[in-house]
Amino acid sequence: MKLPPSYHVAIRAGQNALDRITAPGSEGADVEIAVGTFLFWIVALDDRIRELNKTEHAVAVTMESASSVMPGLKLARNALAHGVVPVSLPGGFTLPFTLPLVIHPLRWAPLSQLTDGWTPRRSPNLAQQIQVFEEQLAERDTVPTLQSAFNWAARFAPERLPMS
Repeated sequence: MKLPPSYHVAIRAGQNALDRITAPGSEGADVEIAVGTFLFWIVALDDRIRELNKTEHAVAVTMESASSVMPGLKLARNALAHGVVPVSLPGGFTLPFTLPLVIHPLRWAPLSQLTDGWTPRRSPNLAQQIQVFEEQLAERDTVPTLQSAFNWAARFAPERLPMS
């Protein structure tokens, strides 16, 4: 399988972004920036691997459930490229609050927020991207989705592949 020259850089960028997102005390714009960094690198990497290896990529998609989030992440990346932040940070404290205090994790924005002020360009893949975003991402925790996408991209690591 052919890999783009940027493969290891993209994997490292994805891992660094995940580390920043999940680090204790991570919050606010730093987390949003890390999510954006992750989206750009991992989606670009998946696109390039697919371009270089159409058949092998298609076979891997059918065998690997982690790949199922990629169309939704591509929609989120496209929204980000048009100035829409695809995640919703938990709000601040409101009084009265009860104990135990539960901090809600970073979540993907609802689809309506993603398309507010931005209309996705029509493409053959848009319906699938919207469906996957709504079914697997919208208003759900971001970290499991990002980890799944990272695992998908990391599966192509040269040390795991026969040399071509």
